[in-house]
Amino acid sequence: EIDFVEECPVPTIDTNLGCYDAGQGTGCVDSQEWGMGTSSNGPQHMTMTLDTEGNLDVQLCAISGTNCTSVASYTNYLNVVYPTTDGRNNVYK
Repeated sequence: EIDFVEECPVPTIDTNLGCYDAGQGTGCVDSQEWGMGTSSNGPQHMTMTLDTEGNLDVQLCAISGTNCTSVASYTNYLNVVYPTTDGRNNVYK
């Protein structure tokens, strides 16, 4: 499960990759609070990227796509999650 924008616990906003029980140690990093539920401080732009090695990175940027900051990451994501391990090819679409 990937939650790009999650307000749990209220009132903080963060990105949740499920690192709390992924068993990946420092290879999986959920974001720390990057917003508050009372205001987004204006529009934001969020992207998720998978590189050729299967590493996932979530970036939060200004609406213009500049001033980006990595808010969450998961090393070796495609080789760890159930749909794409042990010979399965159930890629997300």
